[in-house]
Amino acid sequence: MLIGRGIYALREWGYNEGQVKDVILDILKNTKNSLTKEEVISLVSEKRIVKKSTILLNLQNKEIFAKDHSGKYKIKES
Repeated sequence: MLIGRGIYALREWGYNEGQVKDVILDILKNTKNSLTKEEVISLVSEKRIVKKSTILLNLQNKEIFAKDHSGKYKIKES
């Protein structure tokens, strides 16, 4: 599977399929609290090789992610 910028990895190495937004969703589902922008960037960078701007662009998707009063990100409640 493609993990970023022409670099491929195997599932056996611990990588999962999906887009950057799917990686962010998975990270936020597995954490109990909301995460800061820097925490999200750090955790996504461990799983994918993408630019910081790509992560930030995906975080701006208001249909999926929400920012709480302290500026931390969480999954939007439907």
